[in-house]
Amino acid sequence: MVCSKKTERIDIYISYVGTQGLCPVTAKPSPVYDYRDNHHWHHLNFLQSIWSIHCRVPRVNSSVGVKTIKVPWADQYDHFTHAFAGHAAKVLRSTKNKTQTAHLLQCSFRIIQRIMDREAGCLLSERSSIVPPPLRIDEKAFKPDFQSFLSNIYH
Repeated sequence: MVCSKKTERIDIYISYVGTQGLCPVTAKPSPVYDYRDNHHWHHLNFLQSIWSIHCRVPRVNSSVGVKTIKVPWADQYDHFTHAFAGHAAKVLRSTKNKTQTAHLLQCSFRIIQRIMDREAGCLLSERSSIVPPPLRIDEKAFKPDFQSFLSNIYH
């Protein structure tokens, strides 16, 4: 761990130890082929400092070719951790402003936009799986059964 008072950053370096890793496609142990260049992820800001995780992620030689293993703290092409994305989504819901959220979290507008797009995609996929109950209308009553509709959505 390296701390710099000048830039108010804390850098955490992680090294992979081992000769095998799980292939992201087949989920089978495979021998380590080589290591990608050093990659960094923006983690949660803590104690008025920006925390970053650095790691040379190994690639494995599996039956489907050479693949980069998955890291538990982030998605493959992201430059921020899952914890940071969750916190940023909460701040974004509070501020309702991407520029202000990026400023508060000391990150780029593009990162906040990507997190917002991902959250919206997850919410839309959940919403599209909800099928409303059939609407019953006759000549005397046209009131839908909202109680069962709401219970289907929220339970």
